[in-house]
Amino acid sequence: LENGFINENELLIKFIGILDAEGENLINLSKYKKCFQLLGFVSHRKSILEIKSADILLLIPGPGIGTMPGKFYEYLAAEKPIFCISNEGPPKIYINNYGLGIVSNDSSPVDIANKFNQLIKSIENNNFIYPKVSNLKDKFNRKYIAKDMAAVFTKSNI
Repeated sequence: LENGFINENELLIKFIGILDAEGENLINLSKYKKCFQLLGFVSHRKSILEIKSADILLLIPGPGIGTMPGKFYEYLAAEKPIFCISNEGPPKIYINNYGLGIVSNDSSPVDIANKFNQLIKSIENNNFIYPKVSNLKDKFNRKYIAKDMAAVFTKSNI
């Protein structure tokens, strides 16, 4: 925003769920406080409606290489561009490998701003085409996972 990349009058960031005190304080101290809307807890139905109506979905997984937030699967089903802030882990791998959006390293505010702007511009210029991900959706389907687990158990004689 400060470098003129993003017009604050055209940006609305909705937080659903709990935002910790530090996060709220950062928002309140920001020159762009009006860009944020804190919705708190909402019903699952309302959450899905918000996901479906968004232009870009923000994903910030927990730390570690094995963290895969459940929200990823809802985002995948929504077929919307994902902006992910993560250094490592499955979300970064899937988003990059399947072209689901853009991933930024979490240690550089400049990188975050530049990559977020890059995603916005690619959407505005109709250069972002959400990929066909039915095979990826199938991979996370319960039937596929159960079949995969059964194969592991069979192979291990369990």
